[in-house]
Amino acid sequence: MELPIKIIVVLIIVALVLVILSSFLLGQTGAQITKAEAERIFTSQCQIYSQNNCEWDVTRNSDFSKYVEACRVLYGPERDSFSCLYVLCNACKDTQNFQIKCAGICSACKGNNEIGISTETCCAEFTAQCSGVIECSVCTVSYSE
Repeated sequence: MELPIKIIVVLIIVALVLVILSSFLLGQTGAQITKAEAERIFTSQCQIYSQNNCEWDVTRNSDFSKYVEACRVLYGPERDSFSCLYVLCNACKDTQNFQIKCAGICSACKGNNEIGISTETCCAEFTAQCSGVIECSVCTVSYSE
């Protein structure tokens, strides 16, 4: 009893697809972390990142991918690095808002500089509120001259 070549080819393709799907599904289920483990990772890393002023540089750390994975287990697969660090990590919420505020003040100073308005008042406000938070080249240049 000989099988036609078309049937043999179809059976081989079906077998390959089944092998690939099963290895993919088994690989995915084995790699997931438990909810308790995710909570531990997320909470501890959030505290560590807040001690580093929640700067975006923490996303380059080798353990940040584990933090994002834990975040996705806890808060849904659609979460990204930004929301895990600045929206869901309570210790970093205020820090990020403060950095955004300082970036806004710096942008206003840059705008004043570009249109020829004195930056002295703006840079004094920036220095008073944001010294050491972010760098603002316009304010650094105007005070060093």
